[in-house]
Amino acid sequence: MLIAPRDHVVSQQRTILFRDALAYDHVGLPAGNALQDQMEDHAARAGRRLKLRVRLPGFDAVCQVVGSGIGLAVVPATVARRQQRSAAIRIIPLVDTWAPRRLTICIRSFAALPPHGQRLVEHLRARAQA
Repeated sequence: MLIAPRDHVVSQQRTILFRDALAYDHVGLPAGNALQDQMEDHAARAGRRLKLRVRLPGFDAVCQVVGSGIGLAVVPATVARRQQRSAAIRIIPLVDTWAPRRLTICIRSFAALPPHGQRLVEHLRARAQA
């Protein structure tokens, strides 16, 4: 999801393409972060660069700084929804085909996992379906 300060011009949009968000300043994560690298790669594919004003160590800090008006950011939907209560942000869904991320749990054999490993996998599966 793209997040923006509530009073930002893109906050009025119901959805947005990532390339259209590239016209504005962004708040990012550290270099080497998987999501940040993905956003920079998609910007390059669009023939642009992210205009990063600041890089912060985590999503909570990113949301708070976006809420203060520094720029836009791309964060997971769960983070955006959780932070919407405390940060002055608006959530705008990205409509790019690559935007929905699918995360996969890879194991050789569920039955071969120790009990705590099985509980972890079951917990992750339950959270994914919630």
